[in-house]
Amino acid sequence: MYLIFPASMIIPEVAIRREDNHFEDWLTATLIENTNQERKGDEESGLPAVTDLWMLEIAERNGKTWKGKFQVEFETGAQEPQSDRTSTDQPTGELFFSINTDTGEMKFA
Repeated sequence: MYLIFPASMIIPEVAIRREDNHFEDWLTATLIENTNQERKGDEESGLPAVTDLWMLEIAERNGKTWKGKFQVEFETGAQEPQSDRTSTDQPTGELFFSINTDTGEMKFA
C-alpha cells in the first residue's frame, strides 16, 4: 500500500473536529483513509510515495492556520524479498504540513 499525497487536500470535517481531544489521532486515520493508495503513471504530487505514517503532531496552533509534521516511511523503489529485510531498512523522514481549520485545506511541504 502506498499513500500518495497531493500538494493539498480538503478535509471538511476539520472545522468540527479541531477541538477534539484526539484530533491528531483522528487526522492521522483520516489521512490514511483519504490518500490515493495506488501508484499511477501521472501523479499529482512531487512528493515520494509513503508506505506508512505515524506520530502526527501539531506544533503551532496560531489562529486558523495550524502547522505540524508526521513521521513517514518512504518507498525505496525495487523491493528485496521480505525475509531479507528488517523494518529499519526503509528510509524514514518527516513530512510537514499546514492546515486551515476553517476550510479544512491541508498543504504538504
